[in-house]
Amino acid sequence: MVKRSISDTSLASDNEPNDEEIPDPDLDQTTRKSKKRKIPTLDKITGKCTIDTHPSALDHRLTAQESFCELLRWWRYSIMQSFNVQLVDFTVVRRERHERVGTRTVTEIVYKAIDQSSLDKRELGYIQFLNTMSSKAGVVKIVSRQSTLQPETLLALPTPDKSQDHLPQPVNNLARAMLNFVGSGTNHSVSCQSGGVNMNFNFNTERELIARMSRMSPTAISKSIRSTSSRVDSLIPFYPRPSIDTILSIGETGEGRAGNNKWIKRDKVSLMEFGIWCECALFLQVINEEDIVRTPAGDLILDSKFRDNIYHRGFILHERSKTTNSSLSDKQLRYGYNIVHGAVDKEKKHMSSLQEESRAFMSIWDSAFKQRPQLVGLLSGLLNDWQWGDVELAQQSITRDTVVRLRDYLFKDTSKWYYPTSARQNPQLDQIIAGLGRQGRELKDSYWNILQAHGMVYTAELEHQRRFLASKCISIPDHDLTAYTSRAQEAPLADERPMDHKQKYVGPDMLSLDLTAISEGTGEYQSIKFGLVKLLATKNS
Repeated sequence: MVKRSISDTSLASDNEPNDEEIPDPDLDQTTRKSKKRKIPTLDKITGKCTIDTHPSALDHRLTAQESFCELLRWWRYSIMQSFNVQLVDFTVVRRERHERVGTRTVTEIVYKAIDQSSLDKRELGYIQFLNTMSSKAGVVKIVSRQSTLQPETLLALPTPDKSQDHLPQPVNNLARAMLNFVGSGTNHSVSCQSGGVNMNFNFNTERELIARMSRMSPTAISKSIRSTSSRVDSLIPFYPRPSIDTILSIGETGEGRAGNNKWIKRDKVSLMEFGIWCECALFLQVINEEDIVRTPAGDLILDSKFRDNIYHRGFILHERSKTTNSSLSDKQLRYGYNIVHGAVDKEKKHMSSLQEESRAFMSIWDSAFKQRPQLVGLLSGLLNDWQWGDVELAQQSITRDTVVRLRDYLFKDTSKWYYPTSARQNPQLDQIIAGLGRQGRELKDSYWNILQAHGMVYTAELEHQRRFLASKCISIPDHDLTAYTSRAQEAPLADERPMDHKQKYVGPDMLSLDLTAISEGTGEYQSIKFGLVKLLATKNS
């Protein structure tokens, strides 16, 4: 429902408890809600009006951090759209100042958005936290340059019916964000100035979200600009104009109705609250460049502070906790990931599937190696541990290029021979590896299977056979002892073999093993476990 007043200059205030729409008793609930959804655009608001919409305090609300995240999604999108900024070029710079005034300390934190590809690096928007002289808490402002925020975007509840990836416009939950901020969760006032219209948000007596809107007069616009420009020491990059810019404010002084229908005094935003809210966006975090690898596929975050965090295009998907992990594998992540490509679920909590998550992780690793080849050791360690969700389903999504890098990393030490865990069942494994002149190193079966699927590894037994077949045949020395031992060794080899088979012997010149025999015709071979024969053969080979 829309109620318009005849006033063109008076501003709607969050303090006006009586400025509410009374439902028409002749309309049923369905018709009433249908009318509520007819939200005017900014250019249609010529005076003062109250928009009574469908979102209710009884609806599912977002957390304060999730609510702030929704505002940031719109903020970044509006800047990118207004100035044609690519995602890879959207950059945020943080500035902070603390000024001692009497017994109080004024704290200001500003995040400035710039287009990294532009020549002038002009600021295209900013986020500001500024406390007041009377309190450590303050007001948060989100400013987007040369953009408008329509009431429909603010108040509608979108219901996407599919996973979100490369949508032309992100599906926002701004209405739910408003519900949380003005509701009993945080009790912060929220206002918006855009397109020359001032909007304040509150609950009506039906516990539904309403927006009181009024067309700003030239005097009101000038007053708004002066109030910002009067702070000569401020870190903000420009003075926003409500007629052409969009200004979202959270935490200003005032009163309003809470979701429980009680009239309350609104709270300011504490510095701790603001810090927690900002954790939802990777581009608002301070990370040393050596602790993050930025690639076209996404970012690999090595800083332990971001362990087990998954971001999708810069926004956190699921905040880790002591009881839950962010990965769909339900395993902890050793590193953090900012995924650029791939679909997320409707609630923007996870990737659309574990397979999608795994593909994104492996794609980021593959791209990271092209910038920092030395990181292959980190992935190798993950694969040989397998308690980490980073490599869940890696066998399905790992690329051959990455497998080649893993092979080269493992085999650069030629003194090692790798074998799968399952090979330990062979009691002669250590002897075979020692016979190859190597030191055994175990790989988890899952890691081994990845290498084997790409033809990068084979067993010690196969290597022993290969060397054996490449060895030179020798003759047994012609004296009584060697003839006796030769017949003794041929006896077990002749079991169940045709009489016309002939045994040949190879010396240990290529294998540090006992004397070995090969049967002509079948190609089968067998080590002869008799130390004296090995000794004599060595002396006469």
